[in-house]
Order: sequence, then C-alpha cells, then structure tokens
Amino acid sequence: MIFMETWQLIIYMPAYNAENTILELLKRISKINEILKGKDVNIKQLLIVNDGSKDNTLGILTDFKKKHTWIEIVDKKNNEGPVSALFDGMKYASDIMVKQGYQPSKRNSGVYTF
Repeated sequence: MIFMETWQLIIYMPAYNAENTILELLKRISKINEILKGKDVNIKQLLIVNDGSKDNTLGILTDFKKKHTWIEIVDKKNNEGPVSALFDGMKYASDIMVKQGYQPSKRNSGVYTF
C-alpha cells in the first residue's frame, strides 16, 4: 500500500495600492487552485497583507473573499513596506499552522487588522 500525502500550501503576499492589478491576480490564483483540487498539492490558504493601501485594494480583496473562503486578509492601517508585510504574513501563517482546529468561519469578517 502506498501512502499519498497531500501538501497543503499557505501562500502569503503583500498588496499596496494594487486596485488596478489585484483582481486579475486573484482570478489567476483561484484558477490554479481549481486545477490543483484533487491533486497531491492544493492551496489551503491565500493570505494577503494589505499594507496600508490608500486606494480600493482592501475593498476588492474583501469582495473577492466573499466567494473564496480560503482567502484571508490582514489589513495594516499604515504602510511599512513589502518586507514588513511579508514578515507579518509569516507571523500570521505560522500562527495558523500552530493552532489546532483553526476555523476561519468563526471569525466575523475574515479581515484582521494590525
């Protein structure tokens, strides 16, 4: 008997004033996730750190998340740059991996603010 393990990926990325590009990127990642379903690898979570965007990036992310429960949003009120946003994403992703029984549906909006 061969044991097949499914790899669960958590992808995290920063976003800053990306209202002109973020929706197309989300659609592409969603399509990749659909292709991966039933394979040995799938995207467990896409964690996007909105790094203090002044445009409609957060609104676009929030609307897209309504139909894609595997997306989480961390909303930073102040822009601190992409490296800081990536580290915040790593901290949040590590927290998810450590907690047992993580259930995003128990959270109100799915948007976490720093």
